[in-house]
Amino acid sequence: MNYTHYIDSALINGSHYGRGGFASPMKELNEQTVLVENSRENKNDSYRQKTKYDDRVDRYYSTYDLGALLQNSDSYLEGKLDTNEDKDCYFFSYSQRKFYEKMGLGTQVTIRPENIPQGCNYDLIVYDMQGNQVGIAKDNGNGVKELTLPDWNGSDRYTIKVENHGGGNVDSETPYRIRIAEERYQKQEKADGGQEYTEELERLHREQYDSLPEDERYAGEKSVEELLEKEASGELLDRQEEAYLKIFANLHDYERASAQGRIRNILFPKMEAALENAGIHVHGKEFVIEMDIYGKVIITGDLSDEEKQKAAGVLEEQFADELWDCHMQASNYTTAEFNRINAYRDVSVFLRKSTGGQYSWKDISVDGNGKISGLPQKMCHLLNLQESNGRYEQLRDDILMLYDYGHIYEMDEFSDYKVRYEVVESDVKIGSEREPATDKNTLSISVADQQFAVSVEQTPSALAMGSGKITSDLETFRNAVNSINEPLTINWNAVVDPYGIFKGLAMAESRLKQLADPTASKNDEDMQKVAEEYAQGKLDILIEKKKAMQDSGMAKSYSEEYAEYKTAYDAYHLENGGNLTAAMEGDAKKAYHIYKNIIDGVSVPIEDAEFLMLYNGTMYSAARSEYVRKTDGLYYAM
Repeated sequence: MNYTHYIDSALINGSHYGRGGFASPMKELNEQTVLVENSRENKNDSYRQKTKYDDRVDRYYSTYDLGALLQNSDSYLEGKLDTNEDKDCYFFSYSQRKFYEKMGLGTQVTIRPENIPQGCNYDLIVYDMQGNQVGIAKDNGNGVKELTLPDWNGSDRYTIKVENHGGGNVDSETPYRIRIAEERYQKQEKADGGQEYTEELERLHREQYDSLPEDERYAGEKSVEELLEKEASGELLDRQEEAYLKIFANLHDYERASAQGRIRNILFPKMEAALENAGIHVHGKEFVIEMDIYGKVIITGDLSDEEKQKAAGVLEEQFADELWDCHMQASNYTTAEFNRINAYRDVSVFLRKSTGGQYSWKDISVDGNGKISGLPQKMCHLLNLQESNGRYEQLRDDILMLYDYGHIYEMDEFSDYKVRYEVVESDVKIGSEREPATDKNTLSISVADQQFAVSVEQTPSALAMGSGKITSDLETFRNAVNSINEPLTINWNAVVDPYGIFKGLAMAESRLKQLADPTASKNDEDMQKVAEEYAQGKLDILIEKKKAMQDSGMAKSYSEEYAEYKTAYDAYHLENGGNLTAAMEGDAKKAYHIYKNIIDGVSVPIEDAEFLMLYNGTMYSAARSEYVRKTDGLYYAM
């Protein structure tokens, strides 16, 4: 079976200006980048949030990834902590590391918080893609805080978190800065082959604990899990307990516990006080708060109808965003689920506010080239514009991501989504989270001696091609796959749904044919219907061909596909790749040139796309994925 994780967006993490891959000329020249965190536009309280930051220097550039700061030593990010409880989370990709390792080079990446407001003490903490803490910025002896990413950690994606230290006050007016620098050196072989990840992580954490001041060193008997439960229950942690969790807790668990504690200690008391001020006494009563994606609140329980209506108005006016954000951060959603729900809400609220409720998600269409239509003309222009600001680019990325998702699943799970709070005896907790889509079978696979859950989608293309979606923690799964030093019995690709792309190409082909046909209707709805029927027919034929190849034994095994893809990958990326290309013949050579054209952004005829999907589906999926990564300025090793 070929296990595929569909990425959250047509864009993974970097800058992107339309499917054509427009790149800002200043960034090509490695000019200075000054990314700006804007609390009104950028929500980044959770590591699971995808947030795009504009560049103050270059108005054509915005990015999700702080890796852009590596391109110029004068580059930095500028952000602010808005409250004492505020936490800013940033995504940082360092995929270059694996490339340097192949060249025998080691790297030292230093992350430095600067310009901390006078009288404030901020922490900068780094977590790897598994959620383990791998660095806390400390004074380097010169009055400057910094940390160096460990060279034993195989992660190429990190979360950088900035937060208040020790309960002091923040300065919400003065921005802090983050700089990231890189040094390369000739790597020396270690005689013992290096230490295991777990051993090194434990050593780092122990060193961090031992270096804490005496008054911050936890000496209690509670485990990390027990301390997290204590925080989630609403009990306040002391400085020692907080410092202990900061070192040893996993980011996912820590974020959930912190959000649950914040609901009990901060959000609910504020809500209770606001309701009391409005003449509504809720202390000791049992009731349920539900809020939809637009912020409409419904209250049921031990309140009169008048009180319910009045209380709902107070919560809608004063607490809608906090109710949503706290619920999402306290949830156990995967990063992909978290972002899909938030994206649907952001797009829906944007459309309601900007069009007065005249347009909704159901009006949106996206063609095979990623062009958005169906909304007011000016809005479509801004969403499709290459030089849009980060806010419109993020809306566009969200629309493309959700549209791809909608090819497989129903969207009602988002339109009907509600956050839910249950209040019992003056204690509050989040209600049950929605169940994920059920139109799939679940099975378990083993990779590197670890078990992972996989859902197999009940769609014709998924069943025919044996594709599934990893529903376990994706970061742990990716790490397990990368630890295998032999040909994979499975292959894992972070790619856009290849069948969605193929269908989009077919629809574009149909529209061109209709435009050239003087007898065809030029009504947009008619053209769309014809294009969808044409594309579905092409897709059905493709699936039948693949089934026939599998039944006759002509289809390659997944290990054969992966081995051939690896040759194509090396031919494209390595300096001596020309030697590999020269040895290719026949269909293998044709497949490589299609693979190369896709990555390079060259227009590929639908016949070539069909050929490569049948010849080597792994190579086709990987090419699409590598194109996305290349246009985003990122490289992820498969």
